[in-house]
Amino acid sequence: MGNQYSVMLRETTYIGGTQFIKQDRADADAIVEVLKAIQSKSQTVANRWSSPFAKAKYGDEYRTRFDYRGQPGYLKMDQHNPAVLTFRGYWGDKAQTDNHVAPSINVELCFQGPIGHGITDTDVYHLLTYFYVNHFNVYYERLPSQRQFYRESIENVRKKNNAEGLQFPPSFVVPPSKEVA
Repeated sequence: MGNQYSVMLRETTYIGGTQFIKQDRADADAIVEVLKAIQSKSQTVANRWSSPFAKAKYGDEYRTRFDYRGQPGYLKMDQHNPAVLTFRGYWGDKAQTDNHVAPSINVELCFQGPIGHGITDTDVYHLLTYFYVNHFNVYYERLPSQRQFYRESIENVRKKNNAEGLQFPPSFVVPPSKEVA
């Protein structure tokens, strides 16, 4: 039980000048199980059909969804320390007038490895593959093994590089903004 992955979810919906915040947490033995558990508690990353961060199916093709500002919907993967991996997304709108407030949606998924262990390339491979197969747009620059944090041992960096031979899904290429009427 003590050697589990966990994920914290924070969804913020901003409508009419009021923030509606949903926070939740899930724990499991595998990182993909944690993702599946938190999806059942989420509104914005629950599935590819209702998420603004996933491609929408039009006929036989999948297309990126754009918000009302003309920005594409996607999750950005980032890592601020060896044990935590974060996916963040933002979906916004334009205010109708200067007297109105623009609605928006923010989501943050914060994954944490088992106590004493960092997030590895294999963990990231499983998450990125799951998101990719389910048509989510995920932008990322580097894998965990391509980062060395301040005061992190080189041995720890080597341990993170455990996905040899695995083919990672491509990073989402952020398209230019669309012109919105």
